[in-house]
Amino acid sequence: MARMLNKDWPNIFETDISGIKYWVVDGRRYHAGAREGKREYFHSKKLAEGRAEVLRQDVMKVGFIEGSIPNALRVDAMRAQEKLLPYGATLLEAVNFYISHRDAQNRLSNLKLAEAVEKFMEMKKELNQADKYSNNSLKTARKRLKHLTEAFPQENLTSITVADFEDWLNKTKFSSRSMAGIKSVASEFFKWCVKRGWITSNPAQFMRITHVTKEAEILTVEQAKKLVEAAYASSFRERATPYALLGLFAGLRPSEAEDLRRGDIHFETQEIKVISRKLRGEIRYVHMRDSLSKRMNKFKWDGSLAGQNWQKQIQAVKTMAGFGEKTPFPTDCLRHSFASYWLAMSLAGAAGFEGGSARLAEIMGNSVDVIKEHYRKAIPRTTAEQFWAILDGLKSN
Repeated sequence: MARMLNKDWPNIFETDISGIKYWVVDGRRYHAGAREGKREYFHSKKLAEGRAEVLRQDVMKVGFIEGSIPNALRVDAMRAQEKLLPYGATLLEAVNFYISHRDAQNRLSNLKLAEAVEKFMEMKKELNQADKYSNNSLKTARKRLKHLTEAFPQENLTSITVADFEDWLNKTKFSSRSMAGIKSVASEFFKWCVKRGWITSNPAQFMRITHVTKEAEILTVEQAKKLVEAAYASSFRERATPYALLGLFAGLRPSEAEDLRRGDIHFETQEIKVISRKLRGEIRYVHMRDSLSKRMNKFKWDGSLAGQNWQKQIQAVKTMAGFGEKTPFPTDCLRHSFASYWLAMSLAGAAGFEGGSARLAEIMGNSVDVIKEHYRKAIPRTTAEQFWAILDGLKSN
C-alpha cells in the first residue's frame, strides 16, 4: 500500500517491495505530448526529499515549467536535436562543444605572429639540440622569419592573409632567390601552425612571387677603395681586411668569407677552398689573381675569419668608410661588385678574365641565368681597371 507524502511534483511516497520499505521519488511527467522522467528509490525519507528538491531546481533552471519556453526556441531546439541524431549527441553536448571551440578561437585570436614564431623556433632549437636540425638551418630559419616578424610586428597570427603576405614580400628589395627562401621557411612555419589548430590555412602556400629582380647594387671604385683602406686602418685589420678582399676580389659570399679558415687558402696553387653554408656544404675552388694572393698571404688568423664581436667590428669598418643612415651599405655589395667588374673586364677581352658569364657563374657558384639576371650594368673598361688596381695600391704590412 503506497502513501503519498506531498502533492507537488515530483511526488514522494513510501512503498513496500518484497518486505523492504522504500521512499520513491516519482519524477515522471508529460511534456510536449510525451512522458519523460523516471521513478527513483531511496532507503530514507531524507534522501528522497533531497533528490526531489534537486529535480525541482533542475526544472526551474532548464525552464521546463509549462509555457516558459517561447515557441520559436522550442522549434529551434527540436530542429537542432533532429540534426544531432545521426551523431548521437545531445543539445547540451553540442552547446558545450561550440562554447569550447569559440573560447579556443578567442584565445588564439590574441596570439601574436611574433609569439607563434618564437614557439616555432623553440621547437627547431630542440630538434637542433637532438642533432635533427643543423646549425646552419637553424640560423637561416631564424633570419628569414625575423624579416616576417619585422614586417608584421603587432599583427595577430590569425589576421595574416595571403594578400598581406604576398603584398609585403613582393614589395621587398630581396632577390628572387632570397624571396623564395623566405617563402619556403614561412610556409613551413604556417603549416606547423595549421597542424596545431592556431590557423585554418597557410597564407604562404598560395602566394605568388611577382617581384621583378632589380640589378645588383655595387660599390663605386672610390667606395670600394675607402672600404679596403678602412679595414686595413682598423685595430682588427688581420680579419677585417681579408674579409673585404675576399668579397671584392674573389666574389665570396659574406657567410663563406666569415667561415673561411686560413688553411683553406692554398697559396702554392692560388686557390681558395670555399665551403658554402648557403648551398648546404657544397665545395668549390676559387682561383686568386696574383695580386690578391700576395695580399692575402700577409694576413694571419686562427679559426674562422669571423672572430669575437665580428658584427660590431665590420659595422665599425663600414662606418669608417662613410656608410651609414644617409648612405646605406648595399646588401651583398662586395660580391656583386666583384661580379660586375669581373664581367666588364671579360667582355672587354682583358687577359685573365676569359670565359664571360659561364666562367663567372663557375667562380661564384651560381648558374649562368642568375649571372645574366643580376649583372647587366655596362661598366667602362677604364672604370673596371681602376677597381682591380685597388689591390696594387694597398699598403704592405
